[in-house]
Formats: sequence, structure tokens, C-alpha cells
Amino acid sequence: MSIIQIIKEQMNMTERERDICRYILENPEKIEEMSSRELGHATFTSAASVTRFCQKVEETNKELSYTQLVRIGKLIADASCVDFYVYDMNIYLAKYGCALFFHAGKLSSVHSEINIQGLHAAMPADGHVAIIISHTGKNEQLAEIEKMLHRGGTKIIVISGNRKGVVGQYATEFLYAAGSEKVEEFWSSTFFASGKYLLDILYGMEFSRRYEENIALNSRYEKSGKNLLWRFSEKESD
Repeated sequence: MSIIQIIKEQMNMTERERDICRYILENPEKIEEMSSRELGHATFTSAASVTRFCQKVEETNKELSYTQLVRIGKLIADASCVDFYVYDMNIYLAKYGCALFFHAGKLSSVHSEINIQGLHAAMPADGHVAIIISHTGKNEQLAEIEKMLHRGGTKIIVISGNRKGVVGQYATEFLYAAGSEKVEEFWSSTFFASGKYLLDILYGMEFSRRYEENIALNSRYEKSGKNLLWRFSEKESD
């Protein structure tokens, strides 16, 4: 996916970053000679916001290749289930990805408890593919889980901001997600947005593989939700 396409689609952008996107698309002739400070002023944001926007778009995008995406797409397509292995704040990212895969007709699960992770990793692969998300790539427990999965023959996709971390040593495929290593900057850093961007791409490939079937699946879900599921949810909240 080209940088222009990312900007046009405004995938996983904050409101400030969307303002920057719109300005770039509407004023391409002005951008070439503008500094980050000037662009920040023109979009009522800041030089820091412009810098983070550029990092999000460029760093994650330049790490992707079409051939790698084809390989990963085949891993997911051939899998009977996609299992996420995560800790802490990355649980939210994994749950997002898990929901996407269900909408694409692919069974998925999130394992965040260490005992469940260990037990599941010790089981036969049985056609499952694992996605391990590690912000810093330094989590020793996830590194051990990765090793166990590898020994059991499970194909592993690692999403991390650290190419040289202990997590990723046994990865079948490694996807780099740009981001700060400082935990306190997690939610304002690019890692979460970069991770979502990568999951969006994987979801899009899987959804399009069986497009008509998935359209029908989601139509049935929405119909059932409106008629039954969401109505019960509203009653429970009353």
C-alpha cells in the first residue's frame, strides 16, 4: 500500500492527524517547501503532531512488502484459528484483531493469562497460527511461549517495535510496528496505531479472500443483532 493510499484512507488516525491528512490532500503543491512547524501551524496542530504523523505513515509502511503480505495472508488463510498471545495494554490491540478476524469468518482467540498461554502453547498446533504482540520485544515470558509454540510446530507471526528483541527469535514472519519504548507514552505513541494498521491489512486480505461469504455472514450477524442480540444488551443495561 502506498503512502498516498494510507493518507487517503486515513487509517487509524487521530483527529489531529486527520486534519493533517486533509490539508496534504487539498494542498499538495504547498507541502514540498513547508517545514513541520509551518504545516502544524496551517493545520492548527503542532510540529510534534506532524512528526508523529510522518513516523506513523512512513516507518510502518516502509517495512511492508507485497511478498511478505502474501506469505502472511496464506498462513492465516490456511489456519483453522488465529490465536493472539499478549500481555498488559496489548490485550486491547489483540481483542481488536480478534474481532476483525471473526468478521472475516476466521475463528480467533486471545490468550493473556500466563497459565492458559503455557497450556495452549504446549498443545499440538492443530492448524492454528499464533500472533504474538510485544511492544518492546523484551518480554521473557512471551519469548518462552514463542519457543514452545515453535517446538510444537505452530506458525508464528510477531508484531513488535523491536527487531532485535528476545521476542521474535522463532517467528515465521516478523511485522515491525513503529513506536516508543517508553511505557508511559504507549497510548500517545505510534505503536498502537501501527499495530492496528497492520491488523487492518491482515483482516482486509482474509475478508476479501471469501468476500461474498463474509458479506453474507456479516449481514446475518447484523440482522440477528438488531432483532435479538443488541436488544437484550440494551435491556441488561437498563
